[in-house]
Amino acid sequence: VILIGSANADVTFLAPEHGEYTVDGESVTAEFTKNKAAGEPYVLNVTSVDSGYKFVGWYQNGKLLSESENYELRTDGNSLIKAQFVDSSAPNLGVGNQIYYNWQEAINAANFGSDKTIVVLKDSTIPEGETYTIPSGVTLLVPFDEKHTCYTTKPEAVNGASPARRKYCSLAIEGTLNVSAGGVVSVSAKHCSNQGYIGTVYGSYGYVYLGSNGNINLNEGASLYAFGYISGPGMVDAQSGSQVYEYFQIID
Repeated sequence: VILIGSANADVTFLAPEHGEYTVDGESVTAEFTKNKAAGEPYVLNVTSVDSGYKFVGWYQNGKLLSESENYELRTDGNSLIKAQFVDSSAPNLGVGNQIYYNWQEAINAANFGSDKTIVVLKDSTIPEGETYTIPSGVTLLVPFDEKHTCYTTKPEAVNGASPARRKYCSLAIEGTLNVSAGGVVSVSAKHCSNQGYIGTVYGSYGYVYLGSNGNINLNEGASLYAFGYISGPGMVDAQSGSQVYEYFQIID
């Protein structure tokens, strides 16, 4: 969208942490403000990222604008612009319209807010030695499509030849994921209903990898819906009274 108009706006650029960027070719070393007409762009470029960190996006007044390192900003309103750099191991999680780069912050947002689903937006990890708990009423979704379709007791079955199977999004669990009573983990995918392929994944799928010390601990009353793939040397520990759903495949 290109804004056309003569209105001027004050745009304040925040000093970066853990990286560097320029505005119209000028390095940003401290907070400063510029003023342009609405139709005139600010050219933003990430020039370096500190070791152990990654660039995740440009934010305008707290809302994500773009994840591209090179971006042209046009605005007709006063704005605060931030180049967001996070630890390279940080997850990429969505709750409602907000993106989180911290597991506990995302869990708290879902637990205490109106949006109860945490979506793994991009390949993410629970590092070894870290433990997180999905509380009652909250769903952790590892999706298979951009709509973030979430299947629980029954995924959609498709009667047709499956397109090439591919991982859409993954969660690597090297630490521990506890799921409380009433909490849900959904590793979603569609499934084939064609003879000879019944119960197999159709097209793209969500994927969970359990590392050697990785563990999903399902407490009584918790649910795991594994319609995509879960693999690895780790463990799914389903306590008495928990529920695990997956397709049972018989191939003759």
